[in-house]
Amino acid sequence: MRQKLLTFAAAVHLALVVCGAWQTIPLPQGTLGGSATSFYMAMSGADGYYGFFAPVVDPEVRIRFLVVDLDGQEHVEALEVGATSEANLRLGAVGRLLPTSTPERREQILRSLAAAVLARHPHAKEATVLVESFGIMRPEGYFDVPSMSDHRDGGRSVWLPLQAITFGRPEGS
Repeated sequence: MRQKLLTFAAAVHLALVVCGAWQTIPLPQGTLGGSATSFYMAMSGADGYYGFFAPVVDPEVRIRFLVVDLDGQEHVEALEVGATSEANLRLGAVGRLLPTSTPERREQILRSLAAAVLARHPHAKEATVLVESFGIMRPEGYFDVPSMSDHRDGGRSVWLPLQAITFGRPEGS
């Protein structure tokens, strides 16, 4: 029975990887099943569609924190502080969830990350979550990964701010 269950789980995961390669989600978005499937695919990497070259490749997203202590001193800290390099890769992939998340889900993710940073810094009064993307700003007003012709013409990628939200400690903590 255990072998059949594991085989079934592996088959479902493989099917979701195929769906990710085709850039489809097998259940309707906006439903509980569709949201759960999207979340699982994003967290497991099953949503990767393997576009390695511009314009198909997505811009890289990183999350950093501006931590302010009770004395007003500021320092910037990266998200990646896992026990292993593999854990850091998984933490770094959290940024991939943000562009496709609903505003409510995005705020939940950012609030959770800020809470973890504030827990690591007991003397901090607030943490600003900085979401940034690595790319170039197009004249049309959106950011993108530069193409080879952009690069030849002098276009270079920089970290561009996408979102900054400040979270403070709850009163009385």
